[in-house]
Amino acid sequence: MNIRLGIERFWNNPSDIERWPEILKKLPDIIPALSKSNIAKTYLGFKVDTKGRVLNTDEFYGLFGLEKKGTHMTIAGCNLIELTNDGYKKSEDAQSLIQAYETNNKWEIILAEQVLKYSPRVRIIIYSLINGGKLKCPKGFLKQQSQSYLTYMDHEYYIFSNKKDKLSINHLMDTNPEVTLGKFWLNKINPQNNSLKKINFSGVTKEKPSIKDIGLYLKIPFSLFQYLGWIKEEAQELFTINIEKIKSDLSGETLGSLYANQSQDKDDILKGLIEEYSDFRGLFPVNLVGKKLKNLTDKESSMSTSRWIDAFFYGGFNDKRFKLVSHEQGQPRHGRGLLDKNECQLIKIEFL
Repeated sequence: MNIRLGIERFWNNPSDIERWPEILKKLPDIIPALSKSNIAKTYLGFKVDTKGRVLNTDEFYGLFGLEKKGTHMTIAGCNLIELTNDGYKKSEDAQSLIQAYETNNKWEIILAEQVLKYSPRVRIIIYSLINGGKLKCPKGFLKQQSQSYLTYMDHEYYIFSNKKDKLSINHLMDTNPEVTLGKFWLNKINPQNNSLKKINFSGVTKEKPSIKDIGLYLKIPFSLFQYLGWIKEEAQELFTINIEKIKSDLSGETLGSLYANQSQDKDDILKGLIEEYSDFRGLFPVNLVGKKLKNLTDKESSMSTSRWIDAFFYGGFNDKRFKLVSHEQGQPRHGRGLLDKNECQLIKIEFL
């Protein structure tokens, strides 16, 4: 499967992180427009040239999602506006971002997670950092980008540069195209089995995705990550991921999609899922959380889901990785309890 990648457009300036939610607020949920230029003119008052190109507002293009024309699939942006048979609509993620923005409830994290879910270039960089990579940045993070590089698996990738004689972001994406594309796009492209036999990335008009001015574009989301505390300086001029901070901010599903060896990180992913699905007492539906954990970390297992859930949790109890603190019966919607016990539909555990 060939996936065409355009130049990724984010908000125009690193400090203008409110631009995307502000633009989305002005749009109706269902947008009966036949083109992006119509949306720009009709709803946002943006100027458009004679060829239908929006002027001086590159950030607008980064809001859009997957586009299909014949056999071509193009990723146009971070999937906050989706193409439909009748025009466009704001995605569910866009609705969540707007709501969080209007209530000032951790919307910056939701924005950052949206980019991390749907930007292939950003995904593979963060994936590399989480799984042992380091960023070498002379003079400080995001300074002298042309001289900065990512070390990963014994190679140096000049991810912010278009140096012809160096390994670039394109080479890094080719090291693991499935992770680069990510499960969130895979779910939309091939929802039946959430995988593709072979993934190849190309540019919109050229054989390889453009890396012209790549550092200027990637600086935008990584400035947000730095603001959120996701990036830390490990040594002088050497930067990596603040893993504890990113674990506390990301959903279990997004975090799980970024581990190279997920089987070794089940407990970390479980912590994220518990935080996401537990009630104010810390009780969570073991069937729901267990299913999501299996799908994220052991999808190819031939063991039935119910047996897998029992084996995982009781294995954790026996290995003293965590202990059962309390349990109670839930409701029919909570599904099966541990060992088919109704009184264990909702459980609370403590990590040891």
